[in-house]
Amino acid sequence: MKRFVGLLALLCLFPLTLTAQDENPLLSNNNEPHAILDVRQSPTAGALMVVRPIRIGDRNLGTQARQRRTFWIRPGEWEFQFAAVGGTPTGSGTAGRARRGSRESRSTITATVEAGMRYNVAGVGLSDGTWSPVVWRITNEETGEVLFDLIEEIKKMDEEEKAAE
Repeated sequence: MKRFVGLLALLCLFPLTLTAQDENPLLSNNNEPHAILDVRQSPTAGALMVVRPIRIGDRNLGTQARQRRTFWIRPGEWEFQFAAVGGTPTGSGTAGRARRGSRESRSTITATVEAGMRYNVAGVGLSDGTWSPVVWRITNEETGEVLFDLIEEIKKMDEEEKAAE
């Protein structure tokens, strides 16, 4: 009887385990449709700061966050939590004062990622001394076409502002 109850309890937990695995945002290989989260250093180190993902969806990344700079992710809407690796570009923000990886140096965004796209993410210092993760570039992995580049958009806005003066 005890063996039956134990087996029944195990069978009841099995569907929960399958559900949790289905919700895993990370892929172990790139054979399935996937997006790429890329947190390597941006070309404009002075304007953006390096971040590392701490959690994607309900999955804590643990040591993977320190060892990897790119992650294959299932397409869909996910909540991403990042930690600032260094201070804000001005060195005066919360990320600069807080201990690396501490709760004060973490920030969360929700984003929808599409298969075949690379999302470059960094942190940007805000005027109130805090910071926020931003997607600074989106690239189509198949064609190499840059669909969005925050740095280029800022340059265009600066040029338009100068031309209007």
